[in-house]
Amino acid sequence: MTKRFLDAATDLTELCEMIDGGVDLDEQLKAEFAIALDDVVAAVERRKYFLAEINSKIDLAKSKKEEIEKAIKTFENLRTRVISTTKYVVEQNPNIPFKDSLGKKLHILKNPSPTLKVTEGWESSDYAKIVNSLQLDKKKLKEDLINGSKVDFATIEYGTHLRGLK
Repeated sequence: MTKRFLDAATDLTELCEMIDGGVDLDEQLKAEFAIALDDVVAAVERRKYFLAEINSKIDLAKSKKEEIEKAIKTFENLRTRVISTTKYVVEQNPNIPFKDSLGKKLHILKNPSPTLKVTEGWESSDYAKIVNSLQLDKKKLKEDLINGSKVDFATIEYGTHLRGLK
């Protein structure tokens, strides 16, 4: 019968202490020592095998995760391309009523918030700030541009998005 790892180690420790204490080993004690030692060796081997299996499963899961992340990225890129080309076609043909089978129309709408476009020269402006390094205060710059301030190195653009495709 295979003992638990802790029990086998405990038995082996007791036998070692008896030997160190000067107890004369008789045949029965030698046999018990050998059994306890074999139990410890078997328990260590089981753990090594189990850890090898766990590591194998971890490696397999990591490779599957990489495959899944790659597939997700591929599908996201495909989705973006389909939306982009659909939006382009709708923009180029504003007189055509693009609808689905239920009559839901595709619309091109302006984004509610503009995009900030920045060129060179911001480093010496009032919008430059130092945190850990020189950085542009995009929030303040964008607010000022929306409120009508003129800044040589920056503009805001209202983009568009496609509605009705979902």
